[in-house]
Amino acid sequence: LRSSLLVGKQKYPVYYKTDTHWNKYGSFLAYQKIAAELAKRTGITPLSEEDFLVNLEDIQAKGDIAKGLYMEKDMRDTEVTFTLKIPPEENDKLRGKKLKKLIIYADSCMDPKYPWSSVQYLKNHFEEVIFIPNNFPIDLDYLVSEKPDVVIYQIVERHI
Repeated sequence: LRSSLLVGKQKYPVYYKTDTHWNKYGSFLAYQKIAAELAKRTGITPLSEEDFLVNLEDIQAKGDIAKGLYMEKDMRDTEVTFTLKIPPEENDKLRGKKLKKLIIYADSCMDPKYPWSSVQYLKNHFEEVIFIPNNFPIDLDYLVSEKPDVVIYQIVERHI
């Protein structure tokens, strides 16, 4: 994903300045790379940047770097938001084209509870997304029983 992020940062920030996580644009670029590979194997149609309204907003820092320095009140950051122009149920790229199940073993960069998660975009292509923190071992019996269409194992580079 590195090359996409390096190219993408010429247009918008791809990481928060005050956090170790990518922002919504960085996660969108990751989604595009993953979805392009899935399209080769499954026939899904990846969403493009043109499918979204993009907005940049100056925000109060809330990231882990700012918190670690006790400087949330003193630091600012940029939030890049992506909003689908056409709702998924009306979008020709998505309507009636969902795969059944995605299982993701990942860290916080793809944890669906966070707004910067690439799952925010991937979920448009699946009926069900199961997230498992990657600090748990991969259970092959579980994968066989769940019969997912796709399994993703993601890990931030600093943990490799």
